[in-house]
Amino acid sequence: MGPEEFVVEINVKLIIIIVFIGSIFAGGYAILEKNKSVKLSQLHSGYKLQPKDWEVFLQCWQEKRLHQLDQGNADFLRFGNETVKHKSIEFPNLQDIPLPKSFLDFHESYQRLGGAYRETSIADGIGMFAPSEVQLLSSYLLEYLESNNEFSFESDDESYYKYGVEQDTAQQRTSYKQNAIVVGQYGWDDYELIVLYPDSKTQDGEMETAIFGLASDARTPSFVEMMKQLAVFFLSAPDSMPLYPQPTVAKSCAGKLTLVNVWWK
Repeated sequence: MGPEEFVVEINVKLIIIIVFIGSIFAGGYAILEKNKSVKLSQLHSGYKLQPKDWEVFLQCWQEKRLHQLDQGNADFLRFGNETVKHKSIEFPNLQDIPLPKSFLDFHESYQRLGGAYRETSIADGIGMFAPSEVQLLSSYLLEYLESNNEFSFESDDESYYKYGVEQDTAQQRTSYKQNAIVVGQYGWDDYELIVLYPDSKTQDGEMETAIFGLASDARTPSFVEMMKQLAVFFLSAPDSMPLYPQPTVAKSCAGKLTLVNVWWK
């Protein structure tokens, strides 16, 4: 082998080594990128609304509700009940747990419009709970929580922190249910609850909100987004369950509640 051939062979080997090393780093970077996930605590809910905005949304719901009742659909929110008067918004069962602004704004507006809450009995079916009835899941339906704990499941960050139509509703975290707050019931079965997760918050303090299903939980980044989803469910699409895509949500009464820089689909 001559000197020139030797140099060429060495250069080829160096190129192969460099490409190989580069592929290792590239592969490692790809793996890191694949496993990298953004937690809810790093994201903003987009909630910049006030109680007056909720009133516009609820008034739209009230108008649509009359038509829906004629079709035999469920009466989730009820308005204009003169026998129900609310003077303050206090949650005595929560021991000073800080609650998200969208949740508090909803109650202020709902009360102002004469909104009626669900009765206290667990057998009374659907509706939003009165502030005095809002409580921890462990206090309200302990048997559900105990049953859920028997099949404890903790989804990893990459699988769990997905919202909108990209979410796999089978992904869940049993740990978040331990401190879950029950705020309403959307279906006639006892387990069809609406809950807040105090252990999962956005950057601006909104709580992840979930509705429990038979084998899955649909989750939204905030209470306000869940109410928008439920508006579609009760007023437009009672035969299909959330989650609905944002264009569909925008066409309903939920379009009255405009969030800033929505990052889920």
